[in-house]
This record gives sequence, C-alpha cells and structure tokens, in this order.
Amino acid sequence: MLIARSGYEVRRCVDGVYHLATLDGLKQYIALLYALAPMTLRSRSVKFALFELEPEVRADDVLEHWRNLDARRLGGPCVTVVDMALPKGVCVADEALAFVRPRGPGIRHAVRLTTGDIVCYN
Repeated sequence: MLIARSGYEVRRCVDGVYHLATLDGLKQYIALLYALAPMTLRSRSVKFALFELEPEVRADDVLEHWRNLDARRLGGPCVTVVDMALPKGVCVADEALAFVRPRGPGIRHAVRLTTGDIVCYN
C-alpha cells in the first residue's frame, strides 16, 4: 500500500477514509487519498490529506465526520495536504467504488489502485 510505504500503519479504512498511526504508535491521524478529477490509467499522482488527532479526540468521531466531507474542501491549518506521486506500475485497478455519505445527500466516488489503496474523487 502507498500509505504503508509512506511510514504509516493503517489501522482501518472506512469508505476510503483511513485511520493511521505512525509506526512507533505515538501519533494517530485521519487521512484520505484523493484526486481532483476522476482517476485514469494515465494518472500519476494523488493528494494525501492528513489530520493529526490530539490524544483526547476520538478517532471514530473524526473518521465519521470525514466520511461526509467533500474532498475538494480539505485544507486549512489543521490539515496537511501533500502531493503523492504514484510509483511506476501503480495504476487504477478495474474496480470503481461508490460510498453513500452517512449524513446527507451525495456519493463519494472512488477507485481502488493496484496497491489496494482507495483514492476518492468527485
């Protein structure tokens, strides 16, 4: 997985939203891989948005909130967004995914990469 190669342990993934921890387990994050446009076989990078959890914040609460967010609205001082290049040979698998947002209308569209990572897009 791309996320694991970036130095994080994937604790779980719900509808394309990841609960991560550093390999030493000292910090936890909620994260999302997303693209600004639908992914194609020619796509070479994705965005990686990370929100560091404070010790008193429950991961489940933030994860549930992120399941409803529009990825285009991620940003701000508390969210780190970085470009992540796709390694050679990594591309979209033939699986398209759609997740219904729990609170409110809308569907989050996503694809699964050949690495198993889920990338969301609008």
